[in-house]
Amino acid sequence: MWLVVMMLWATTPPIWAGTGPVLLGLYDTPGDPAHVALVGATAYVADGPAGLLILDVSDLTSPAPLGSYDTPTTAVRVEMDGTTAYVANGTTGLLIIDASDPTSTSLIGSIDTGTATDLVLMGSVAYVASGLAGLKIVDVSDPTTPVVLGTFNTSGSALGVEVVGTTAYVADHLDGLKIVDVGNAASPSLIGSYDTPHDASRVEVVGTTVYVADRSGGLQIIDVGDFSSVVFWDGFELGDTSAWSTTSP
Repeated sequence: MWLVVMMLWATTPPIWAGTGPVLLGLYDTPGDPAHVALVGATAYVADGPAGLLILDVSDLTSPAPLGSYDTPTTAVRVEMDGTTAYVANGTTGLLIIDASDPTSTSLIGSIDTGTATDLVLMGSVAYVASGLAGLKIVDVSDPTTPVVLGTFNTSGSALGVEVVGTTAYVADHLDGLKIVDVGNAASPSLIGSYDTPHDASRVEVVGTTVYVADRSGGLQIIDVGDFSSVVFWDGFELGDTSAWSTTSP
């Protein structure tokens, strides 16, 4: 599958740039790229069944492979802390990989969280959306020995997560959006919810507005200014396609 590098203009593009996004480069990855994290000129790609792929993107027109780590199942999300990669790896849970030398990557830690489909890394804590196992809160202060601090068992299947302060927003598949207080990691609690029309898969938060990729339900835009009374703002149907992921501005 392809990793695509494009230029998007934040302001009015130069005359030579035309009126739309510009393709700058491509890289044909060996797997099925699901997510990418950038650190400087290095791209860390969660490449599905091919694991973690590390690319030099200093020349955007010609990305070059630096190294890889063949994870045992399916890498779907990657977050970086320096040169340490945290990978949501499907049925094998959370993997922690030393990528300081891309030519010789190594697994330094792991923990079975259930089916890890998404994660957020905040300091020394990883929040892992773990399917039917719910939301897992993991202490990664020692990457070699991650420890589960707490679990919130959602009513659906936790597919996506975003965390703002002490609040986690969980895309809970058929059960829509769940809003969870994670201030006490050992005892997270539900503080709000919104039942989206279809299959909530990913979530992004900007201020008090939540954007939910709801697959065949399109993009759902939700006001969470009052957790006790979550309000639907707007939606966007995608016709014959489905919204699987969303990224906030």
